[in-house]
Amino acid sequence: MTQPILTGARILVVEDEAIIAFDLQAMLSEAGALVVGPARTLRAAEQFATEVDISAAILDIRLDGKTIFSVARQLADRGIPFAFHTGAAEGHGLDTDWPGAEVLIKPAARATILATLSKLIDRQA
Repeated sequence: MTQPILTGARILVVEDEAIIAFDLQAMLSEAGALVVGPARTLRAAEQFATEVDISAAILDIRLDGKTIFSVARQLADRGIPFAFHTGAAEGHGLDTDWPGAEVLIKPAARATILATLSKLIDRQA
């Protein structure tokens, strides 16, 4: 039997839609990750991003009408890899402000999410 792909990884989930947050939490847990959050507000996300040991993060770009970029900057400053998770990447300035960022378009397939997070963690190691 093979070990789950994200065994022991601490993944921050930032998502304000309860159903999506629950699905991500269940998916990541099944893959062996320890889920941090989910953070459903910008304030909670910022607190997790600065105060908690995290291996990687998956970030919804918009939380209650606000962008998540302050959290992305905090994670980047700490050297923590992340992927944006959004319904539409256009109009957010990802190409100019976050060149090369991993972007998962909702609804992203389970295999795509897990492979992306695994790749981010492996790159960091």
